[in-house]
Parts: sequence; structure tokens; C-alpha cells
Amino acid sequence: MGKVDVESVVESRGVEWLQAQVPIYKLPDIHKAVRCLIQYTIQETDTTVVFGQEAQQAAQQAGEPKCSQKFTIEKDQQTWLEDMCQKYSLAGEVSVEVSAGLALGSVLYHGVRHADPASVFGVVRKTCTHGPNCATCGPKTTFTVPDRPASTTRAAPPGAPSDVAHEGKVRVGILTVSDTVARGGGGDRSGPAAE
Repeated sequence: MGKVDVESVVESRGVEWLQAQVPIYKLPDIHKAVRCLIQYTIQETDTTVVFGQEAQQAAQQAGEPKCSQKFTIEKDQQTWLEDMCQKYSLAGEVSVEVSAGLALGSVLYHGVRHADPASVFGVVRKTCTHGPNCATCGPKTTFTVPDRPASTTRAAPPGAPSDVAHEGKVRVGILTVSDTVARGGGGDRSGPAAE
């Protein structure tokens, strides 16, 4: 997908809040923090609460000092922000870049006031798609399961992602659990998984 820069006028308090989360949750920078917040908002919040009329009025009346801030976010997150701007009529006729920035301001406003930082920054919500040895996400680790009989194919649990059911492996977040009993493996840990 790739990343894009989005400029947003946000409360200074929001930028300070994001910066404070970086060392606490060992995030590489404020850009990762804002991507975590956007992903949390997409998956865990009611968009009416974040972008609805009451939220817009509250943000306008807050009177907090504001600053212009550029954030690097995922392209699909930018598209979602643009969609929210249009859906909730956050602005009239503005460019795509401006609409994403307006919606991002609402996300940050809501996050600072209502989100639990541990729920936002302490949970992996998006699986790395960069490869097994991603410099950002780190190497994937394979753990063997010695006490399970080998099976040729496992069915995915209801509601699980489609990549969960396949021969000999079950993908769990960025960890890969692998049955090596059939291949003579024991309970040892091996190096990065080759996927």
C-alpha cells in the first residue's frame, strides 16, 4: 500500500499526547503512534461518536491551542479518513489532502479525551505484510508444538482470517505456530519463519 504524508491542524495537546506515548510503548516515532490511533479508531470506535455533529461542535468549542502537524500514515488510512470526512460532511468543497487532515484532527481530538492509551498503543491491530525480516516489525519467530498430532490441514476457526487454515501452520499475529511433530521436530525453537 505505501505511506503518505497528511498535514493536519490539530490541538497542540494532541501532538504532545502522541509524543508521550512513543517511549512508553516503544514506538519508533509519532507517525507510528498516529497510525496506531487511526487503526484503533477504525476497528474499535463508533464513527458517529468520533465524527458526528456533537463531536464537531465540541471540538470547535474546545478553544485549545492548535498547530499544523504533518503525519505519515498508511494510504488505506488516508482513504478511510477521506471517506469519513465526506460521510460526516466535515468540510465543504476541499481537496482530498485537506479532507484527510480534517478527519485526522477529529480522530486525535477523540483519542486524547476518550481512548485508553494501553488499548490504542499496546495492542497489535494490523499484521505486518512487509515480509519475515521486516526492519520495522522485526523477524517472525517459529515455535514448535511437540504434543499435538500432526494433521494435514486444519480448518480455520469461525471468523478467522483466510490465511489461518493451511497445512502444518497456523498464523497468529506476527508469530507463526508450526507443527513439526510429523517432521521429527521436538519442542525446540527455530529461527525466523520463511513464509
